[in-house]
Order: sequence, then structure tokens, then C-alpha cells
Amino acid sequence: NVYAIDNERGIVKYNSTGTELWAFQPELKPEERIRTLAVDPLGGVYFGITVGNDSDEARIFRYKQVTEDDEEETPQTDLHWEVKPKGLVKHLAYKNGRLYCAIDRDEHGESEIVVYTAIQTAVPIEEQRFEVPHPVNHVEPDKSGAMYVSCPRNTDRGFSSARGNPLQGINPNSPLSS
Repeated sequence: NVYAIDNERGIVKYNSTGTELWAFQPELKPEERIRTLAVDPLGGVYFGITVGNDSDEARIFRYKQVTEDDEEETPQTDLHWEVKPKGLVKHLAYKNGRLYCAIDRDEHGESEIVVYTAIQTAVPIEEQRFEVPHPVNHVEPDKSGAMYVSCPRNTDRGFSSARGNPLQGINPNSPLSS
């Protein structure tokens, strides 16, 4: 099956022939947009929403597809949990029971990868949070737990564009500034 974001406001599930199996529109405020999507093998659907570039308003949701009756053609969805990741959610990836989140904090010129465990429970646990080059586009974990991160080329990374000076707290010799 394939899941897709539908017009920044909904999620659609298709089978291998392209037939729509399920469509879901979460209750979003008019200014909220679904930015990224991930699914797990147990029917969990994760998505990150943004409100413009406001880091304080970004959220990650987990909905569960549930079918109370085997005769029911369209599964229902229940909100399982919601977290505020303290940044814009750029990408989500599920691997081995963990949710990997690429987060930008544009107002600070910082990006992070946040890893949540216990995502099948009602309260996910933030297992790790670490800095990566800004801005971040994508995170992809492999089966060993190693993570690959993609970021656009940025020759000014780690420097104030106004003065050409290193930003406070950033070591110009660090990989984060290259």
C-alpha cells in the first residue's frame, strides 16, 4: 500500500493498483498544513503539521487506523497522541519501532534530529535529540540504527550572513559549519 498527503490537508491510502482504499482528513485549523507523513506496520499513521514558519505551532500526530467490524469498508481513525517537537517538522521516518524526525528551528538557524520511542503507547518518549546542519531536508535511518541526513548546500552555514563572522556557539572547524 502507498500513503500520500492529499492537498496539504488530508491523507490517502492506495493499494498496489492505485485504487483508493482510505482517505482521512484530520481536524486542522485553516492555516495548518500537513508537511510530512510516515506509517508503521501496525497501522499507525504519523504526520507533521506546520503553520507557516512558526516553530511553536508545529506538531506531530499519530493516528491509528481501526476497524471495529470486519464488514466495514473504510477504516476509522483514532488520535493516539500528539507532541510539540519545538521546531518545524521537515521529515518523518519510521524504522524498528522508532520515529525519526528532522526538525528546523529557522529563527535560531538550527536543525535537529529527534528520535521517539514507545510510539505505540499513548505517550511517546523522546529518546534522542541532536544537532545537524541547518536547514535539514530529510532523515533516513537504516536497519542498524545509523541515520543519513540530507541538507542543501550552504556555503554560509555557521556564519552570520550580515557580518561574515562565525555565529556564537558554532565552531567554524565543526562539520556543522561546513
